[in-house]
Parts: sequence; C-alpha cells; structure tokens
Amino acid sequence: MLPAVAGWSFEAAETSVGGPPGAGVEAPPALAAALANALRSAGYSARGVRDAIGSGPAVSLSAADVVAVKSRLEGSPLGPLIELFLLGLPLTTARAGTALAPVPLDALAAGGLIDCAGDAVRAGIRVLPYEDLLVACDRDPELDGRLARDHVGGIHASSVLLARITPRRCVDRALDIGCGCGFQALLLARHARNVVASDINPRALEFGRLNAWLNGLENISWRLGDGLEPARGELFDLVVSNPPYVIAPRSRFTFRESPLPGDAFCEQLTRATPDLLADGGVSCLLASWIVGPGEHWSTRPAGWTGAAGLGRLLLHFETIDAAANAVRWAVPAGSAGREDAAALVSEWLAHYRATRTRAIAYGALVVRRGAAPQGWLARLELAATPGPEAGAQIERILDGHDLLADGSAAALLDTVLTLAPGHRLDWTLGAAAGSWEMRRSQLSLEGGLGIGLELDRPTARLVAQLDGRRTLRELLIAADSGQESPLEPLIELIRAGLIGVSRRR
Repeated sequence: MLPAVAGWSFEAAETSVGGPPGAGVEAPPALAAALANALRSAGYSARGVRDAIGSGPAVSLSAADVVAVKSRLEGSPLGPLIELFLLGLPLTTARAGTALAPVPLDALAAGGLIDCAGDAVRAGIRVLPYEDLLVACDRDPELDGRLARDHVGGIHASSVLLARITPRRCVDRALDIGCGCGFQALLLARHARNVVASDINPRALEFGRLNAWLNGLENISWRLGDGLEPARGELFDLVVSNPPYVIAPRSRFTFRESPLPGDAFCEQLTRATPDLLADGGVSCLLASWIVGPGEHWSTRPAGWTGAAGLGRLLLHFETIDAAANAVRWAVPAGSAGREDAAALVSEWLAHYRATRTRAIAYGALVVRRGAAPQGWLARLELAATPGPEAGAQIERILDGHDLLADGSAAALLDTVLTLAPGHRLDWTLGAAAGSWEMRRSQLSLEGGLGIGLELDRPTARLVAQLDGRRTLRELLIAADSGQESPLEPLIELIRAGLIGVSRRR
C-alpha cells in the first residue's frame, strides 16, 4: 500500500493574507487555444518578450521594474499584451480588443481570463513565456499587493532548477507530485507518453488544465489528492516534485511551506517516492533539511533512502543559517506591511530557537531503482547554478555509478565510453625558464552542473579518443598502454558525468 504523505492538506476555508482567494479559471479548451494563438501570432514568446523589454522576462517585478519596463514598450506591437499578461497593468477596452483580436473580450471575461470594469480591462491571470511554452498562473502578488493561501505561482527559480536537473530520456509514464500550475508536467509531456500531475490545491489543477490547453497538450491527466495518494498502486519511469519544502513555524501558503514540523515532510516524501518507481525509474525531488551543529550537509538526507537496489545522488545547493532563512522566507512579496513583516520574522526566529534549528540546507535528491543489488550513494556539492544541460549530465552520473557499483575493473574496461557533448578543456600555463609550462588542465561542461576535474596529460589524451565506438580496453591497447594505465582518473570523470557510458560488450 502506497502511503500518503501525512499532513499535506489544503484548508480551502482558510482566509487569505491581505486579500480574498483567487478567482477560479473556467476557460474552455477552445477559448484557451484561441488565446494562445492570439499571443503566439503577436510574437508573445520568450524571445519576443525578451527583445521587447530589453532583458529576460522576470518572474517577479517590483513597482519600479514595472515603470521601467513599461517605458521600453512604447511603440512595440507586443506592448499591450505584455502590459496585460506580464506586468498586470490595465488597458482600455479599445486597446485590449485590438491586441487580443480576434478573440472576443466577453468570452475571455466569462472564462476568468480577464476582468472588465467599465472601460478598463485587466488580466485575471499572468502568462509567462518559457522556451516554446505559455504558462499561466495567478497574478504576481508583489504587483497585486496580496497573496492568498491557495495562490498558484508561476515559474520561480526553483521551478527552473528542477526542470534543469531532470533527465529528459523518453519514457512511458511520468508523474509530477504537487504540480502547481503544471510547469513541470508540461515539460514532462514532451518526452513522456503519459503524464500524471497531482496537487492538493484545486485551483492549481485548474491552472494546469488551462496550461495544457494553451500548449495543445493532451497526454496529461490532472488528479486532486493529498501527497502520493493520487498515484496509489501505480509505477512510473520518472517522478518529479517541487514540493512545499520551506521549514516554517506554520504553513501559511500551500505552495511553499512544509505542512509538517522541521524537515519531516521532505523526509516522508523522499522515503515514499521509491515505491512509485518502475525498474530503472528515476525520481528528482527538491528538498530542504536541517543541518545540526558539526553535521555534514548530507547526513540527514542520506538516511532517508537506503533500500537495496537504489542508486542515490544527493545534490547540495547551499546551507544558510536560521536567521538568513527567516529573512528569506518569512515575508513573501506582497503578503504583509512593514509592521506585520517584522512580527513574522520574529515569529520565525523564535521558532528556530525553540526547535534548536541553526542551519538549513537546500538541495535535491535523485533516486534510481534497479541499480546494483547493494545500491550506491553519491554526493555532489554544487558551486554554481545548474545549466540547461544539467539533466543530461545527471543521467550520465546515474549510468556511471550503476556501472561502477560492482567494483569490477573488467566491467569498465569492456565498456564503450563517450566524451560528453559541450565539454571544455581549460589549460593554465605558467612561464618558467623562458618557456610556458602546464600548471593545470581541467575538464568541465558548458551548461552542466558546474563541476570541473583536473586531468593529467595521459588521461587527457585518452579522453580525447573516447569516440563511442571502441571499448576502453581497445583504446588502451591501441595506445600501447595495456591494462597498466591507472583507471582512477577515468572513474572520477564517469562519476562526475563528464564522460558517458555508451554500452558494454
């Protein structure tokens, strides 16, 4: 029996902070498709918006940002749409009608996509362009001056982070736990035949369905439920989750704060998720956890999944002290005035003192089922934000650790290895005795996890020959190196995903 994650519940009756709960989104599929067509026809895309406002489309804008961005839109044909759906500014009925033509304003109003009051038209939603996607969510609370408990956020930094570290191999079934507006599910739908997206917040599923219609995706099913309950008894090839992981004194907002004390929610979710994985299946979960005095950042999450047959990769992004964490999370943009903000930060600090929480780590837990019988555990501490190729590197890391788990040198020698695409070899030279001498040689990946490993000259020469056709044994023999060449440098490159496992003979 697959357990639910205890305590992850949504109290629909609870009032919002600073304003009423968001309105429902009831746009039918045909209307959503018509809106998407109007936006795309006008060039409302990631590139189009970026060019129009002069920078990347920000996820969160302050009032000062809005004024500056609006000034850049004068004369731009995309201006009215950006003002309406990105900046949250009102338009006159005439401007809105022209910008959205041929979609009728009254139909958009009936579907909850715009609000009409007199001669003013305002978007009822926010639409964020990401790559080739259009992602609808609630209006930005920093601009609205309110944040409801059932607020459905858009594309945040953590959303992009999870998207980047998720392996993108084609799979049959995928699951997004706590899907929010459905951003991860939309990405999964590109390479999974069937996607299940679940959330405890009914409004999140409304936005999820809207986003599927906006992007013409029909392979996502949306399920309302608590924790893992909507996926009971099912197996998936890929599971992702950007859960409410913020460690707080109480859960004020469904989408971000842990409903259980401390890091218990992340622990329960991490322990239960492997039961959802088919053989070879992978799960990617964002999480936060408490780091005790003198404790290594990996100690707690390493103990959350230790079953045989599981490969476990722990990624560490940062560890911050409790005071910094309170300042970061206690007061979401638009949720409180100055006096209330001070009281909230004090409440968080008092909670951390009472629970002796001194430091909190942020990272991700990647698990694969079907590794070597004894399983394996790897830890990576990242010094940079993962790039768009991080997911492919993580998949190589999983494949490499599976290969190396049995500790057999023969398994490595009879394996065909490939140099990862996007690799970069940097040489550092120093002047000595009138000539340049090698001081350092480092291999890294552009757009990956930001990991770089130093290579000696023999290893660098061998790595350059990894063509994806010959086994390592064949390459060593051809180089007249026999099997005496040290394998440890290659093993470290495999573990870091800088070279990939092609196949084994």
